[in-house]
Amino acid sequence: MGSLFPPWPLPSTVRPLPAARRRPREHHHAPLAVPSSSSHHVRLPPPSSSRSELRLTQTDLARAHTPASRRAVLRPRTAPEADAAAALMVVRAEAGDFARAQSIWAQLLLSSAAPCLAAAAPSLLPAYARLGRYDEVLLAARELSARDPAAARDLYPLAVSCLGAAGELALMEDAVQEMARAGLRVDSA
Repeated sequence: MGSLFPPWPLPSTVRPLPAARRRPREHHHAPLAVPSSSSHHVRLPPPSSSRSELRLTQTDLARAHTPASRRAVLRPRTAPEADAAAALMVVRAEAGDFARAQSIWAQLLLSSAAPCLAAAAPSLLPAYARLGRYDEVLLAARELSARDPAAARDLYPLAVSCLGAAGELALMEDAVQEMARAGLRVDSA
């Protein structure tokens, strides 16, 4: 089978096309025939998206007039499987199966389902503290705060209260120092 590329240099019988070469007549299209009685302006039906844009605008106006206290705070949606996995992780931790719980934690943390971990943390961190896994309490707060900085505001106080209730003052002080470094308000209450 021969090469798809022409031999180099081109043989003398091959000449480049002239730059201003006209196309053959068969490629030209005939002008459209417009009846003389028709108007030059043609009315087209509105695009189908204009109605939804109108609804979107009305919805935005309704939201703008709703007081902030009545607006719903939406949590990012996660798959039901992720919520079930987070619940399974908490059950595994409470049963003492830390290897499985940590495996599920790592899978959820590195996936797009990380928001469900912030919802599971109020159950998970006390379970770790009850079973003596104090280092895991602080590690979970660190990892999830690194993945979702907005969750740090809720996670670190929870970790501090879990560690304080367990009497782990050194780890509790570490958590308070991390809160201060992250710019979170440290409350003594």
